[in-house]
Amino acid sequence: MRRFIIIGTLAALAAVSCSKQSEEPIYAEGEGGLHLSLSGPSATVLKSDESVFAELLPFECNIVDVQLLVFNADKMVQRYFFFDGDSECISANGTASARLDTTFTLTSGKKYVYAVVNGPDCSMVPSVDSLMRVKSALSEHNDGSRLAQIGMAECTVPDNGEASCQVEVQRLVGRVTLARVSNLLPPVYGDLSIKRVFLSNVATSTTLAGIDSEPTWANQYGRSDVSDAMSTISSDAPTSTTGYLFDRINTSITVHAGKSYEGNDLNLYAYANDCAAFTDHSGSTTWEEQATCLVLVCEVYGKDYYYPINLGAIEANKPLSVYLDIKSLGSKNPATPVMLGTLGAKVIIGGWGAGEVIYEII
Repeated sequence: MRRFIIIGTLAALAAVSCSKQSEEPIYAEGEGGLHLSLSGPSATVLKSDESVFAELLPFECNIVDVQLLVFNADKMVQRYFFFDGDSECISANGTASARLDTTFTLTSGKKYVYAVVNGPDCSMVPSVDSLMRVKSALSEHNDGSRLAQIGMAECTVPDNGEASCQVEVQRLVGRVTLARVSNLLPPVYGDLSIKRVFLSNVATSTTLAGIDSEPTWANQYGRSDVSDAMSTISSDAPTSTTGYLFDRINTSITVHAGKSYEGNDLNLYAYANDCAAFTDHSGSTTWEEQATCLVLVCEVYGKDYYYPINLGAIEANKPLSVYLDIKSLGSKNPATPVMLGTLGAKVIIGGWGAGEVIYEII
C-alpha cells in the first residue's frame, strides 16, 4: 500500500506528484515548481596501497522512509512531506543506488531543502534550528536494516517557473572495522583466540546536526553497569545486528603465532563522540567522558586479556579501519589502556564517500 503524508503551512499549495514535470508548467502568481531528487549516501569504497575499506553492507545504503522539509529564506518551515518504503517515488530500495524523485509546487524564492532518511519524527519542526536539535537514538533508527541519514541543499524557486534540486544524504553513524589482527606474541604463548569484539564508551544519541553535547552513553568503561567496577560486556549481551550495533560480536577466531587475521567483516557502529582522551578508569564507579574504544577480548594461554584501542574522535559518516599488531599480553580490565609496547595499532580514517585518507599511528 502506498502512503503519502503531506503537512504544510499553506493548505492551498498543490500535492506531491511522482510523475514527470509538465512540459508547460502553469503556476499561480508567486509560485513555482521544484523538481527534487534524493540520492542515497555514496557507495564509494576507498582503497589505498595500505588499506582496503570493508565493502558496503546493503543496509548501510538502505532508504526505508524519507521526510522532506522545505524551509524559506528565513529558515522557517514551509512544507513537510513523508514517503514510506512503499512509495513509488522511492526506487531501487535497499541498494546503493536508492533514489527518490518527485516534483511539487512551492512559493517562489530561496529554499533550504532537508531530507531525513530513516530518522526520528520531524513533522512538527518549525525551523532549521529546531530540526538540528532533534535527537536520534542509536537503538531506534539503526536496527541492522537501516541507518539514519540526513542531507541538505539550497535552491531558488523562480516565479512561474521551475527549479531542480538534488539532496545527497550522509549517515549519522561512524563505522569501525576490525581489518587485521597480527599475533606477534612470543612463540611460547602460542595461538591467540579472539573471543569478543565490542565498542566501549559509546554515544548512543546524537542530534541531526551530527553531534550531541549531552549524549546518552553505553558500555561505559567497557562495562554493562558503569557503577559496578566488576561488571563486564558478557558473551550473552545483545548481538551487534539486533538493536544497538555496538554491543559485541562473538567470534571464534584463532590467530596462530606469527600469523594474521584479515577479514574486514567485523563492523561496529556508533554516533559521534568528540572526546579523544582515554585514561585508566578501572576503579571508577562514576562516569567521566572518554574516547570511544574498540575492545578485543582475547584468550592467550588459557587466560582472557583486554585490548582496548582508542579510536580518537568518532565522526558521523566516517569509517575507521583498525589494524592491530599484538606483541604482548593485554590488560585485565577494558578501562585500562594497554602498556606501551604491548600493542601496535594503526587507525586509518576515510569517508564512505570521496575524500582523503588520513593515517594515524596510536
